[in-house]
Parts: sequence; C-alpha cells; structure tokens
Amino acid sequence: MNLLRRLILNGGPADSQEARWELLSALSLWSCLCLLIAAVVVARAAGASMFLSHFGGRELALVYVVGGLAVVAILYGMSWATHGIRYDRVAIGTILALGFGTTTFRLVLPTTAADEGNWVYGALYVFLETFALVTTMQVWTLANSLFSSAQAKRLYVFIATGGIEGSLFGGLTTRMLSFLPTADLLWIVVGLCPPMIVAIRVFKSQARHLRQVVVKEPAVVVPPRDAEDADPGATVSWIRHPVLRQRRVLQLASRLSLLAFLAAFTTNIIDFYFKTSADEQFHGDTPALTQFFGSFYLLVGGLSLGMQVLLTPVIVRRSSGFVGLALTPVVLSGGTLLNLFGATLFRATLLKLLDSGFAHSVQRS
Repeated sequence: MNLLRRLILNGGPADSQEARWELLSALSLWSCLCLLIAAVVVARAAGASMFLSHFGGRELALVYVVGGLAVVAILYGMSWATHGIRYDRVAIGTILALGFGTTTFRLVLPTTAADEGNWVYGALYVFLETFALVTTMQVWTLANSLFSSAQAKRLYVFIATGGIEGSLFGGLTTRMLSFLPTADLLWIVVGLCPPMIVAIRVFKSQARHLRQVVVKEPAVVVPPRDAEDADPGATVSWIRHPVLRQRRVLQLASRLSLLAFLAAFTTNIIDFYFKTSADEQFHGDTPALTQFFGSFYLLVGGLSLGMQVLLTPVIVRRSSGFVGLALTPVVLSGGTLLNLFGATLFRATLLKLLDSGFAHSVQRS
C-alpha cells in the first residue's frame, strides 16, 4: 500500500486517512476508465468493420455529420436535464444507456435481412461512436467534480493510464476473439458495463469521505436570480441556460468550443482517410477488418503508454496545458505532409496512430 501511495499520489497529502481516500478514489477511476476504453475499443472495431462491410468507406462522411449532430444534441440536452443531479448518477446513466443500447442492436442484427437491414449497421455505428465519446466525457467530468487543480496534476497522469491499459486490453481481446462473428463482440461491451458501475460506486463512497477534508472550489458559480437582476451586464439575456447565460462563462465556452471544433474537424478527416484506406485494402472483408482494427488499437495502447510514462508527466508538471494541446496539431501537420507524397494504408495508419496516441496521453491528461 505504501508503494502504491508513492507511485500514484506522487507527494500526496500527509494525513494517512486522507491519502487512503485519495488513493482509492484514483484507483476506482483508473479501473472504470480501463474497462470503459476496453469496451469502446471493442465496440469501435466491431462497429467500423460491420459498417465498412455493408456501406463502404465513402458513406463515412454522412455518418460523421449525423454522429456530430447526435453528440451535440445529447450533450446539450444532458446539460439541461442533469443540472443539479450528482455526477456519479449521470455517469452511471450513460453507461446503462450504452449497455442497453448495445444489447438492443445485438438482438436486432441477426433478424435483419442482408439487403433490407443495412440501415441497422449505420445506426449501430453512429450509436457506438456517439456514446463512446459521451460516456468517456462523463467519467472525466466525474473526476473533475472531486479533484482540485493541484490534485489533478498529481493524479491524472496515473488515471489516464487506465484508459491506455484499456486500449491494450480491448485491442488484444478483439484480436484473440477474431474467430467469433463480429456482431458477437458486442456482448463484451455489454458485459463490461456492470463492473464500470461498481467502480463508480466505489469512487462515490471514497469521494464522500474525501470531500469532508478537502473542499473543492467550484469552477463556475451560478448566481441567484436576484443577483443577476442587480447586474444585468454580467449575463446574456437571450440565453436561457442557467450556466451559459453568464457572460464570462460564455466567453470561455466559446473559445473552448472553437478549439474543440478544430480538433474534431482534423480528427474526423484523419479517421475518414484511415478507414477508407482500410476498406480499399480489405474490400469489405469483415473478419479481416475486425482483426486489423484490433491490431491498430493494440498499437495505440502501446504508443500511448510510452508517451504517458515518458512525455506526459514532464508536460503536465513543467508547462501549461496549452503546450500539450499545441503538440498534437504540430505532430499531425508533419504526418499529413508525409501522406502528401502518396496515399497508402501504412501512411494512413501511421497518421491515425499519432493522432490517437497524443489524444489518449498528452491531450487527455
């Protein structure tokens, strides 16, 4: 236990009881993120393989539009519907939605005819990509609800390795079970949902103790209505959202939205290039595509783990967060220049590998 404290807490609280609560909180989040990313890797490998086999790579552009609209609608709707609800309950709700939705799609898939049921594979792809993003965001939001900035700098490097280990586990599982029908891999996603919920429940119990000794200052304070009326310049009257209507929050959200837009735009182009290259290489062979994507996510996990151990701690502790965010476009620009000399699956995979490696290590932390 003392060794774990030194490795994970990295100069954490001197009080042994507080250190124990912080350690167990970090370990439970690590476990949840590991299981979640493993499920996401299996889901994405299976969903992409079945989609490419039935539609081909050129239809991905339409799916990105539908998926993006779905993510915006879900996240904005959740920001309204979950206002005032505990973060652990929101995270558990999204995991349950992922589990029940995946179960429904798996039960529907075998009953659809080959020609008439192609829409199901498109809907499955959009669902898995959407909830992979939304559920991962909810887990990190749960972490941010407890840990302060100082704690995050000490703990997030370790917690993020849970997702990297999950990528390794998910990629290895997909490769080892490639002899199964690709649709049956969806049951792995369903089976990993209950342990995720258990990990969140453990986190909640430890967080309750930790909040008794460490008070986290809220990043955004929602003023009462009478305070808004006293200072009308502090809010934007035509926005009804209780948080976004604050002018200073809206300014910060606008800048972050621009950054998120540019990152998503670049990532989607790279993903489109990568998957269309894979489709052209394997000609819609579902088992071969599944094994290829499993191997790819296995490589992503290995690269991300190396970066997380060697590069991320230095950036997180010795520089601002914007330095880490700036590294991603710089590296991707170099990788894009390499692909201008000729489009091959190897170069597309290398570019996607760099994108995913930075996203799961430096950028995420």
